[in-house]
Amino acid sequence: MALDVAAVRGWFDEYFATFEACARGEGDMSDLLRHYGVPLIFTSDAGVTTLMTDDEAAAMMQGLIDGLRANGYHHTDVLHPEVSVLNAASRSEEH
Repeated sequence: MALDVAAVRGWFDEYFATFEACARGEGDMSDLLRHYGVPLIFTSDAGVTTLMTDDEAAAMMQGLIDGLRANGYHHTDVLHPEVSVLNAASRSEEH
């Protein structure tokens, strides 16, 4: 399936809006989890964690969201969005 730049940008816009709403307590975790695939490999300063179930992914994300809420997170500012086609397999014929 070919992707175009607008589709990729749209996915990120939707993801950030959903993430921000969850972090503010205005969104549902299940909406956020739809943006991830399980199994999920999560990396952080603490190391690498492989999450094998939806419940494990939900618990990990809830912990992150709780930490952001405790720190007063409100939104993400994307300073320089750029989407580039890497190869012909990911390129759409429509530009």
